[in-house]
Amino acid sequence: MSARIRVLTAGLILSYSPTNSMAFGLFTHGLITDRAYQLSALGSSPNGLTKLGLQDLDNAFGDTYYDFTSGSTTTRSVNNYERSLMPKGDIDNNYRRIRGWILRGAIREDDGALPLLTFSTQPYFADPDPFGNINRFCNHFFDPVNLRPLTSTFLSDPGAYVFCPNSQNLMAPNWALGSADAFAATPQEIDNFRNHYSIFSARESMWRALTLTQKGGSRAPKAASESDEDSRKYYWATTFRALGDALHLNQDMAQPQHTRNEGHGTGHAAIFESYLDARAFPDDINIVTGFEIDAEKLSVRQLKNAPLSLTPDYAIPKFARYADYWSTAPGSASVTAAGKGLADYSSRGFLTPAKNVNTSANDMVLPNRSSSSYARDYVVAGSDPCSPQQGGVYYLLGDVRDSITGSADTIRMASDSLLNGQYTINRCGFDDRAKLLLPRAVAYSAGLIDYFFRGELEISLPDEGVYAVVDYSKESKKDTGGFNKVKLKLKNKTPDISPSGGGATVAQTLEPSGTVVAVAKFRRNKCYSEYDLQGEIPVLIKNGKTVQQIYDDCRAAAEEIVVSDPVTLPSSLKYSDADPVPLTFDFKDRIPINVIDLYLQVVYRGKLGEEPDAVVVGTKDVSEPTFIKISEYRAVYDSGGCKFVNHPESAGSSTAFNIKLNTSASPTFLVEAEVNGLQYSMFAVIADYGDIPSAAKAVPNGYDPAITLLYFVPQTYRINIDPELNTEGQPVPGSNTQVVVPAFRRSQFNPTGPNSLKLDSGPDIEIDNVGGMFIDTGFFIDTYQKDSQCPDSQRYGGYTKVHAPYPKYSPLVPKALKKVTF
Repeated sequence: MSARIRVLTAGLILSYSPTNSMAFGLFTHGLITDRAYQLSALGSSPNGLTKLGLQDLDNAFGDTYYDFTSGSTTTRSVNNYERSLMPKGDIDNNYRRIRGWILRGAIREDDGALPLLTFSTQPYFADPDPFGNINRFCNHFFDPVNLRPLTSTFLSDPGAYVFCPNSQNLMAPNWALGSADAFAATPQEIDNFRNHYSIFSARESMWRALTLTQKGGSRAPKAASESDEDSRKYYWATTFRALGDALHLNQDMAQPQHTRNEGHGTGHAAIFESYLDARAFPDDINIVTGFEIDAEKLSVRQLKNAPLSLTPDYAIPKFARYADYWSTAPGSASVTAAGKGLADYSSRGFLTPAKNVNTSANDMVLPNRSSSSYARDYVVAGSDPCSPQQGGVYYLLGDVRDSITGSADTIRMASDSLLNGQYTINRCGFDDRAKLLLPRAVAYSAGLIDYFFRGELEISLPDEGVYAVVDYSKESKKDTGGFNKVKLKLKNKTPDISPSGGGATVAQTLEPSGTVVAVAKFRRNKCYSEYDLQGEIPVLIKNGKTVQQIYDDCRAAAEEIVVSDPVTLPSSLKYSDADPVPLTFDFKDRIPINVIDLYLQVVYRGKLGEEPDAVVVGTKDVSEPTFIKISEYRAVYDSGGCKFVNHPESAGSSTAFNIKLNTSASPTFLVEAEVNGLQYSMFAVIADYGDIPSAAKAVPNGYDPAITLLYFVPQTYRINIDPELNTEGQPVPGSNTQVVVPAFRRSQFNPTGPNSLKLDSGPDIEIDNVGGMFIDTGFFIDTYQKDSQCPDSQRYGGYTKVHAPYPKYSPLVPKALKKVTF
């Protein structure tokens, strides 16, 4: 550049960058990451978080996360430094949301140590690294042509060399993944790797958050003062923090200097990043963003920088490996247009200050550095935002090709305001680069988020129609009683990946070599009382309290989990498989009988497509334990007419009941019971709520009962809408055959209108549409018994019915089930 005219962009913001090696400023990283989260399936799809069993709360995990190695775990905390660099708006008020944790990682990845007293980085003043401060930014370079990290010498770039000695630097994709070779067919994790926020670290954190165990099966470490719920939250926070670090490392590939061996801390070499960060600054920070200086006339003109724009949106790319987001053609092949990674696009497409036209760079093939290979465009003074007050600007125009879309964009590759062949890159050239590179940085970050959370499992009912069933007489004790076996069907819902820009489709298959566990996630019902169920919410509706208030009183504050023993998949699970596979999980620690907010999860850890150690989870919001009582009543006649009491002669004369909850179930009956007039049996099940095809059938012993199901609540809340039955015990056509029943108990407070139970004309009772309800109770099965002493003119055609509201108010005694087939 001539001494007559200099263009300085970003002005005072240049003092912000502490080293020669940082890429985009942290405000820019914050904007890119926030936009990427919003575009990703995690942030835009209703299923993005629910499949993980998470909610996007204002304070998702608290203030704490972990920094851990294979043998040590310590805690770290959020701080105002991180918050100050996040985009303004709602994120400023909700910086503990899940996307705030991802942003935190994208900001903290530029952390540095203090090798020189004249330089400092604020992050470690706010939260020092418990394992020793390091210059993380030294590992933010990746030359896809020569497969190397930053290797500056003291003579070529003394600042970069002091901060980043050659022997200590790693290529960005290796640092991001946590592997010595991210491009290997099966990348291996480095033991005790210095980057504790790698993708491998994020995977381990996710597994610990879901299961409270670490790789190998032992208990995940935590401090003695931390509850299990706290520990799980901290591991979730660590998962998202580490993912944010990886996004930062990929975003740096949208800065062309980071795809070459080019340090850039001072002078013109540092302007691009600082200029963009100045445009990304929040509006409430008053800074000088740039000047144009005429050294001869000593005149200064302030440059007006437009707010940084990340649009138009670039299509989110899909690849089958993490490393592909950096380069799909590492090595010599990447000098062609074949590479589809972000580093490939950036490295071959753009000139940089140290490797501009008419410069020598033996290690660089693309783009062409001969000025004669570009079209020329002259812009007269005043007609271009970047032209000086006197004299024009001479631009070299070139095409930047995209290997995914096959298209090319023409940009101002270099400029010379003096027309003397002294080429540089002015502010308008930076704007051209930003319009292409920043939307891609957003899209590739969104693609990495989607790839990390691409796995999905679908949980459905087994043939038996319920996930779990127990004999209530044996498992009714509060906190200690419960379910120790869960059956379900599992389907792999992870779509196969067809790489962007072409290439073979990669199946996302779950392998039998992986580890599979079931997890029950719940809170305890503090109001539960065994046998009589008097702690159920309908009983507690009194004293002016709302159902929500009662529910909150009964709902324990702490969320707990119990984890099953691992099982082996019977075969590989492919996305294309038509039928789910049945699995049975044994729980050493029972799923308590008194639970609410119950979720069932299945977690797989193992090979998924090209990823050697993926973690995949499926989450199902299932019913709370639903209690089904089986009892028998007989009517006796006295002088006052029919009196509904237990027949004393029924002792020893048993009625057998066989109950099934799925008409297609095999074996036919889920439970078998035998009771007489002095007994009742009860069982508890966990099932889906919603439309449940179900049936109940009584096998009589010497008489011909009819059966009804009825939903009841105590006192004035009793609902008793019975159908009219004929002398054969079948509903009379045209009579009221609707009996309102609750759902299998809803796992969360979510009032919805009740559906109905319908009695059909066959011997079975079909529950063909049970809808979610908020009332916490089960439904019960009773018999109608014909008694010749009661006049046939009664409504029930000679059949009478008595229903005890709860076992507590009945003279019946509990009896164990005869058989549970599960």
